[in-house]
Formats: sequence, C-alpha cells, structure tokens
Amino acid sequence: MGILLQGPQHRYRIELSRGTEPFVQSLQVTNGLERRRLIRISSRGRKDLKLRFFHLDGDIQELRLRYQPLFSPRAHYRVARHLRTRHGLYGRVIGSNRMLSHARIWADYNALLARRRVDGQGYAAWIQQVEAPRRSRLKPSAEAWRRIRFQFWSPGALDETDWWVVLEDGDCLAPDALERMSQLLQEVPEAELIYADSDLLSAQGVRHTPNWKPAWNPDLLLTDPHYIRCFWVRADRLKEAELRLCVSGEEPTPYGLLLELSQVCLSEQIWHWPEVLSHHRPTGRGDDASASMVQRHLERHGLSPVVEARAGGGHRLFWPLQDSPVLVSVIVPTRDRLELLEPCLRSVLALVGTRLELELLVVDNGSEETSTLNFLRELETTRRAKVLRCPGPFNYSALNNSAAAVAQGQLLLLLNNDIEARNDGWLEVMAGQALREEIGCVGAQLLYPDGTLQHAGVILGIGGVAGHSHKYQPASEAGHQLRVHLTQNLSAVTGAALMIRRSLFQQLGGLDAEKLHVSYNDLDLCLRARAAGYRNLYCPEAVLVHHESKSRGAPITPEALSQWHKEREVMKQRWGFVLEADPYYHPELSLQEENFSLRLDGPAPRLRRAEPMRESR
Repeated sequence: MGILLQGPQHRYRIELSRGTEPFVQSLQVTNGLERRRLIRISSRGRKDLKLRFFHLDGDIQELRLRYQPLFSPRAHYRVARHLRTRHGLYGRVIGSNRMLSHARIWADYNALLARRRVDGQGYAAWIQQVEAPRRSRLKPSAEAWRRIRFQFWSPGALDETDWWVVLEDGDCLAPDALERMSQLLQEVPEAELIYADSDLLSAQGVRHTPNWKPAWNPDLLLTDPHYIRCFWVRADRLKEAELRLCVSGEEPTPYGLLLELSQVCLSEQIWHWPEVLSHHRPTGRGDDASASMVQRHLERHGLSPVVEARAGGGHRLFWPLQDSPVLVSVIVPTRDRLELLEPCLRSVLALVGTRLELELLVVDNGSEETSTLNFLRELETTRRAKVLRCPGPFNYSALNNSAAAVAQGQLLLLLNNDIEARNDGWLEVMAGQALREEIGCVGAQLLYPDGTLQHAGVILGIGGVAGHSHKYQPASEAGHQLRVHLTQNLSAVTGAALMIRRSLFQQLGGLDAEKLHVSYNDLDLCLRARAAGYRNLYCPEAVLVHHESKSRGAPITPEALSQWHKEREVMKQRWGFVLEADPYYHPELSLQEENFSLRLDGPAPRLRRAEPMRESR
C-alpha cells in the first residue's frame, strides 16, 4: 500500500499509520523511473489527511497520510473530478453521504493506479537484496558431486553421464548452478527434466530482463522458443529424444530437443526451480525457422495446426476445426441494459464466420424496460435467438446453468452482455482450442474501449484470491516476456468470455449456483477443470471489447459488498492452498498488483510442477 506524490524537484517522505503502528516508505522521483502510484497535487494545505482505503485483498483500513511538502486540502476533490470525467459511473455513485463517497473515490483511484503497468522494484535491487543472500547460504556438498555426473550437451556428444546440461552457444550458467542442481536432484530423484529461471547478459556483463517462468506450460512451449533456453535432462531421456529426431531426419537443436522431450518425459516429472541459474545473450525470439520446427514436431505426433511466426516474437497457432460445422451455443445473461445487449448480440451474429453454426441463448433475468422487451421479442420472432426467461434475484451461475441444460451445441460460450466483437475469426480460434481433448476452459483477450487490457488471463493469489494479468496496460505492450501476446496455459480465465465443451461443462457440474451466485464462479469452474486434469488456456488471438466493467469498480451497496465477502470466503475455504501458489505465475512477482512487478519479500524457492490439485469441500 502506498501513494507516490510527485512535484517539481521534490523528494517526499510518506508515512502511513495503521492505528498506532507506523509504516514508513521513502521514495525519490527521478524522471518517473521509480514511480509506483501517482497523484498530482499542489504543495499547499494541511500536513495530513485521514482516509479509508479498500485494498486489493479486500481489507478496509483507516490510514493517516503524512508528507512534505504540505498537502492541498482540495486534492481529493481533484481526484474525484478526474474520476467523474474519465469514468461515468462515479458521477452516478456519489450520493448524499459526501465524506463516504470521496473516501470511496480515493480507494478506487488508488486501486486503479496500483494495477497499472510499472517497473516496480528494480532487478538490480533484487539481485543485491534477495539473490545474493540466498547464494551465500548455499553450502557445497561433496557427496552430491560424487553421486551425480553432469555433461554439457553438444550435437553428437558421446560422453558417459547421468544428466545433460543443454545450453545454447554463447550462453552461460550462473555460479554454483551445478551445485544447486545436484542438491535439487537429491530432493526429486525421480525427476526427468528440470529447468530454472534466466536473464539476459549485456555486452558489458550487466544482467537484465529476467525471465520469471511458470511451471511446466506445454502451450507456452509451442508459442515461445525462449520459454526454456537452458535445462537439465536425464541422459536416457535425452538419448530417446535424439533418436526420435534422427529417425525423422531432424537436426538436433536445444529447442527441437525440448519439443521432443515434451513427449518423451512424463509431465509430472518436469520440474521448475524458481531461481536464475543461466544467463543468455539477446537474440531473436522466434522466426519462420522455429515456427516450421514446431509445425513438423506437431505433425510427427498426428496434430495439424497452422503455425506462424509473430512479427513481435514467438509463434501463433491455429488449431483446425472439424470437417463438419461445429455448433456453438452462446449463452448471454441479461437484465435490461439494451445499450449493451444489442451491440453484443449483433456483433456476435455478424462475425460468427463460415465454419461454425451458432445457437444464441439469451437468458432474461427479469427485464422490465419496454425497449429491451421489444428487442427480445424481435429476436424470438426472427428466430435469431432463443430467449429463456428466468426472473428472480440475480444468480449468474444459475442463469448460465439453466441455458446450458437446454443448449444443443458441442461447445458452450459463456458471454457477458457487455462484450462486443470487432474482428473476424475470434470465435473460430477459440473453438479450435476448446475442441482439443486436453484443454478445459478457453479465455479471450478482453480490452476496455480505450484500448487497455481488462483480461489477459487470471493469476491466482493476487489480492488474496485472484487478479487479471497485466490489467490496465496498453494492449500493444507485450507484457512480461510476451505473455500478453502468446497463447499459454493458465490456472483460470474470466467467465466474461469463456468457451468450454458442453460435455466437460456437464461433467464438472456447471457453475456453482449454490454458493457462488455472483463472484468467482468462473474461477471455481476453471480450478475444477484443472483438478480434473485439463489445461485451461488463454487465447490472445481472440480479442474482444469489454464495455462496462472498467467503470463498475468494487461492490458498492452494503448488500453487494456482503455478498462479495461471503463468496470470497467460500473460495478461500475451498481453494485456499491452491490460491497461495499459482504454478503459472512466479513467487518472486507481486501478489498486490496485476502488472508482474517484482517483489523483494518473496518466499524461499522450492521445486514446483503443474500437477492437478484437489479442492477442499
């Protein structure tokens, strides 16, 4: 929690107190490079101001803000005007309780700025304050060295060894990397492949651009040749992979070997160690040659997606649809709000494509406005959609379940009524992914109308339960290691635009309509799919616009806030141990912000793998 105050040629000291316990943070502004959260104010006024802050973890705290120079008494009114100008909902929310309204505005403003993409803690500071002390505590183990033999791999190498270290020419291992790996193999002697984090090394020897990697992520491997540039592999597994490549006429390369090893090694025996153990030279991140390599690899294993190199790095995969048209049942719950519903439905119908058939199911949760009722009757009359009438209190899970029960499509698409499609092909891309037997829930890239990201996948643990990857950053920015632009496996995706096979939705029991009426029902569905052994997937090629959520903010009424806290506790009780360690995120990254910023208080590293987990009922 913190606010950085910026002024011309000033340094500020910020003191936040929680009751009688002070919390002090000193910040220096240098051309904005250390900017965390920014509020522009004047340098006149009172010395302190007491505010209420709604934290991302759901806590509400009274804080006293103290700083130099002096604070303007009108600063919070300026913030309020700024929010009312940019976000229309704030003009409607402010009611008769003036003090509470402005406190709430400060809370939302702080939360919004906290989630913007910033550099956060510097990598150099992390190396000095976190990595160096850990390395100093690493004790050599002569016994481990005697028991395990390592050799560096090169094409045609015939040396006798227990494990091969596969590293590209010009790259190098970190000091004590082999010692660290020897110790890890004592912990998991059954391991078949282990990889660690990495960074880049400048011509001057300066380390930069760390690659904080997820646990084993098969779909990211296909789209990112730099996902794993250094790895340790058991000798017999490497020999089998080399033999397969030789039989197929492929020249062995580190990336080609890794692709083949993804089929040779058991996925539960592929481990990730969250520590930087290799340094690499900057190189291009995928091209036509690497895309062609992935294409040939998949074809050898009976798969036939189209693989293309991305202009900004990495690969793009388009999975084929069936020969016969695939029926997709699109489920759209709504209550009035015709100004959102009509563009949503019209865009879906206009951009469905030619290789899919559409069943449009509109679930009306008690609409009363004449314009909305007339529009729904028109949909029924023209048979462009089926309208299911489900009046009563809003229960998002029950509304979707009722439509899924009568849906005829092989695929279900859960779609918010404030989503708008603007580009062709998005539905076909999602359908191709969702038809893969190993895939569970498929999510799209969602943008706010101003072109910033609303959703690029869900990260567990942020704010106590979950947050959206790279939220509020411009969609044109690639995010951490191209994660915004590359297809990858994630623990969850948002239900605002979620596709899943109807058979799997039924197998999982649908959304939880008993305990999760409004919030977290999509997250719960994704985690149940993952627990059943399916991989959830973020599909950035499917880009949609999400109109309403940016101005909605947190629950406002006491009833809505109470419901949110209740459902939040359900998630913590059911999935608490899972929420604490997302395998597709990294323990060195922030759980308070959604921008992949670095933290200096992360837990001690431990081996991890992307294994299915079980829920606690």
